[in-house]
Amino acid sequence: GGILLLSTLDWALIETWKDAGIPQEAVLRGIDAAFERYDKRPSRRRKVNSLAYCAQEVLAAAGEMKEAAVGAPRESKTKAGFDSAEIVHFLRRNATELESAKLPSRPGIL
Repeated sequence: GGILLLSTLDWALIETWKDAGIPQEAVLRGIDAAFERYDKRPSRRRKVNSLAYCAQEVLAAAGEMKEAAVGAPRESKTKAGFDSAEIVHFLRRNATELESAKLPSRPGIL
């Protein structure tokens, strides 16, 4: 519960995690784990004064999340369905083609 100041090196570390594709959830888990480990230490004379203190735990959390995701279905980046504008365009185009087609008339068919 003290004042939180991030140094230029801390920001560089955050940027490195971002560029490496480490999910935010893994970063937060790693930071929590690092501070839980710090709180369990018998002697707390040395203060945590850098985000680098959490780096190993962040990487471990990212690895755990990656292992847990093995075999899980990947998030699909494709569209779930058709866009309504695409459907309207398709129906109008085909309606025009049907109207312009010279189909023989049959009884009971409009």
